[in-house]
Amino acid sequence: GLVCIMAAAGKVNLYRLFRQVESPEDEFAFLREKNLIPKSLPCNKCNTEMTKIYPLSRPSAKFKYYVCPCSPREKTPLTRDTLLYGASIPMKVYIVLLYGFAFRYKYDDVRREADIEGADTSEEAGYIDKILTNKTISHWWEMLRICIGQDMSDRESGHKIGGVDFEVEIDESLFGGVKYGRGNPFRHRQCWVLGGKCRQTGECFLEICPDGLRNGETLKEIILRRVKKGTTIYTDQWKGYYGLQSLGFDWDKEETTINHSKNFVKPDNKRVHTQGIESKWRQVKRQLPSSGR
Repeated sequence: GLVCIMAAAGKVNLYRLFRQVESPEDEFAFLREKNLIPKSLPCNKCNTEMTKIYPLSRPSAKFKYYVCPCSPREKTPLTRDTLLYGASIPMKVYIVLLYGFAFRYKYDDVRREADIEGADTSEEAGYIDKILTNKTISHWWEMLRICIGQDMSDRESGHKIGGVDFEVEIDESLFGGVKYGRGNPFRHRQCWVLGGKCRQTGECFLEICPDGLRNGETLKEIILRRVKKGTTIYTDQWKGYYGLQSLGFDWDKEETTINHSKNFVKPDNKRVHTQGIESKWRQVKRQLPSSGR
């Protein structure tokens, strides 16, 4: 669900997002559609799936629950086992937090956008006495980072990108290096990171090379774990990639590699480049403090 919201943030603005949650009923429908709350929950007593929402007669009720016919009086919150369980922030403020996280808003910007109604005094309609604090923003963003980290960890366990008729760009990048050749290169921990991005699906992986090595053995071991055999792989002409064709990949030194000392896109075949994964490096490094790049 979080992934859906983050993907949507790149295509729409806050105004268009808020158009989808104009009423309280729309809010819960939006949450269920994006899988931020489950569409059903198992009953703790009879283990049947609960889909009936209580109260149906009060669509504007602040809290909603699932109920099971076996125990009509026992109510289970729709937000059970989710990030929203026990949260007291309005749905629209939650969207602002997600949107601000995706676009790296400053805390002041998040607080400004979270003032949905724009009421300045308690006499005006829509006035909110609970101000969104830096502590609240920091708390929610930390939870979002944990969710993203957990998702990345889950993807590492056996998840591969690409396949037959799919194209994957592969490249490696040094993290922790110096800029313009200035400074102490050993001041920060340096490491090589291997990345890949599938052009058709947009899926990608980033993995730290063990022991700071980017030799052929290290790179091929990672590629075998993260990319499906039969994939067309585009790389630069680093010698560590030589021999990928013998491992079951569609790779050729002359046909699927680009010499970055001459071109970034092959003149006679515009599909031969690594611009997609190069763009990913820029996105990742922008998220890091300049002192740790």
